[in-house]
Amino acid sequence: MIDMIFRESPTLPRNSICSDRTRQDHVPMMPFASNFAEAVNLVNGPNPPPWMLTFNEPDYSCMGFTPKMSPQEAAEAIKPLLAKPGKNTFYVAPVTADPMSSWVDEFFDACDCKDFFSAYNIHQYQSTAKATISTIESFRAK
Repeated sequence: MIDMIFRESPTLPRNSICSDRTRQDHVPMMPFASNFAEAVNLVNGPNPPPWMLTFNEPDYSCMGFTPKMSPQEAAEAIKPLLAKPGKNTFYVAPVTADPMSSWVDEFFDACDCKDFFSAYNIHQYQSTAKATISTIESFRAK
């Protein structure tokens, strides 16, 4: 299942306010490697989304319920999307739980696909705005 940022889901009933996969204020994401076939179909279908987020926190397993993925495994998993990316969708690079980890750099080295992505996203779990701003600035300088 391709999920939506803001906890939206394309599996909701069609009359749901959250059911339109191409709404400008929602970005579909592929949380796991098993979602790439659906992602390829979505971006090459009749209503491709303007943006798509790729892996969500592949460096972290939430209480063991979500699978972790190495940068090399992710590089292998994304190959079908790199081969058939559609013509109307921009891609957000994988977002890690730790924005300062080397995971994304290792992923780019393994897939040789850094130029494929149009944007970055970072997750922050800081307790103060000052700490958050500091992490964002450090990430940007990376």
